[in-house]
Amino acid sequence: MRSFIYPYCCICGRFTRRGLLCLNCSPPKPLDPKNRCTYCFDDTSDCVQCVKLKPKFESFRFLYDFQDVKHIIRFLKFNPSSAVAKILGNELKIIAKNIPRDFDYIVPAPISNASLFERGFNQSYILASKISKTLNVPLLNPLSKLSPPQSLLPPEKRVSPKIVSKIALDEDTHVLLVDDVLTTGGTALASLNALGCKASLLVLSSASKNFPFLLRAV
Repeated sequence: MRSFIYPYCCICGRFTRRGLLCLNCSPPKPLDPKNRCTYCFDDTSDCVQCVKLKPKFESFRFLYDFQDVKHIIRFLKFNPSSAVAKILGNELKIIAKNIPRDFDYIVPAPISNASLFERGFNQSYILASKISKTLNVPLLNPLSKLSPPQSLLPPEKRVSPKIVSKIALDEDTHVLLVDDVLTTGGTALASLNALGCKASLLVLSSASKNFPFLLRAV
């Protein structure tokens, strides 16, 4: 039935019987969390730096290297297709089932009002809602991004985004922050500061080779 409704891949336009995405455009197998650091997800199970330095997040995981799914992420950001976001949300559910479930809330990373108006949806909200249902943890959407979009700018020209929370959370509250991609780490860190509580981070992909450094306390 889905092949009848969606006979062509929504990214490359090839004919497909797989649904929205053809075989070439579908996401690869998610990264195996085994033998990776719990706190920064570096490819070592004994991360000396995270032992020495207190991580900013309680834990951090991502499913894919950005280069493997950049065509999907870019399509999602600049083409209003919430259906594609739901496909990726289903992939996140697989990882979510294997992470600690001591979260008080699932929180989506915010996007700017301009991006929300252009796309008509926040892709991180769709991903977070999938996780919320999987873990049976309440979904909370308290964050607002006041700075303009910076996704078209190179990383070296981006500035720290201004993010505020409309809800004051107790510092002992533990939330799972969900986003689609980690680039400079600015949105994740600004969201953490705005929340003012403990947070773990779950993203679809990481485009930063320096994510262990970004996520450790300075």
